[in-house]
Amino acid sequence: MKKSKLVVFFFVALQSNIVFPQSSKITLSGGPEDISIDTITYPENPRLLASCNSRRKGEAEVSEIYAIDIKTEKTDKLKRIGEPKDFCFNPHGIDIVKVKDSLILLVVNHCYTPYGNSIVRYQVKANALYFLNKFTSPLFTSPNAIAGLPNGDYLVSNDASKHNAFDEMLFKLKKSTVVYCSGNDCNIAAGKVCYGNGLLIIGDTVYQASTMPGEVYRYILKDKMLTNKETILKAKGADNLRQYGNEILVASHLKFGKFLAHMKNSKKKSPTMIYALNPYTKTKCVIYYNKGEEISAASTGLIYRDKLYIAQIFDGFVLSVKIGVK
Repeated sequence: MKKSKLVVFFFVALQSNIVFPQSSKITLSGGPEDISIDTITYPENPRLLASCNSRRKGEAEVSEIYAIDIKTEKTDKLKRIGEPKDFCFNPHGIDIVKVKDSLILLVVNHCYTPYGNSIVRYQVKANALYFLNKFTSPLFTSPNAIAGLPNGDYLVSNDASKHNAFDEMLFKLKKSTVVYCSGNDCNIAAGKVCYGNGLLIIGDTVYQASTMPGEVYRYILKDKMLTNKETILKAKGADNLRQYGNEILVASHLKFGKFLAHMKNSKKKSPTMIYALNPYTKTKCVIYYNKGEEISAASTGLIYRDKLYIAQIFDGFVLSVKIGVK
């Protein structure tokens, strides 16, 4: 396998912060829990799409998808056009996938109302998102992450068997599922996971993160089922997954107690760790670590060209870090 470009640049220093002098905060509203790269809408000027939602009590209500210009790091709230009347929107995990000639944004939508949780599909065009569908299923028990397929189907990762199932987290009960869907037609594709989280599809291979106990699994996707489950990484608090060349970037929450404290109070810091995982050799290296002073509770790490972009769950910014690889 090709040697990681990251290894030659990054180092591990777990007793202190790794602070990069060329980093900047891209200010957004709400917690940008997930980010995805859009290189298709404007090929000459790629952008990030960020899923932003307020998650602390007392904060101003924000539930939006933002675009981040890669070159300028300026942000714009994308208009959402064609949604049903009284549409409930609280975005969480997202994925961008090209289906035929359309660029589709898939959104995990949390609504703890009679509407229930859903998956929403938008067509991405310029500065707007055009509503296509809202899918619901009793199998969306506590959806967290989503990954789309070129044929329009998608996978949903449930982190629990019901909303706020703290007992499942506390006792590490394996009640999470991965659901395969064609529209509203869904089936359980995999189970027996504790706190399932991020998903990544590469060909007929699917990767899934488990926040507790902290692992990354590899499956083979066949006939709408995930088979041949294999643990390829141990990583505390594994969250979202993103591909970078031959590697997978894994965002991790190292201290669950500090994570809970940060959830309630932004002044309480929670460590951030981003790994680069080689799924073939099952080896990893730390590419970013910080005790929380620079960014807390990171949920997604994404590299594009010479920058690492780090999203987080609660505070209103994405961290841009110049890393010196192309």
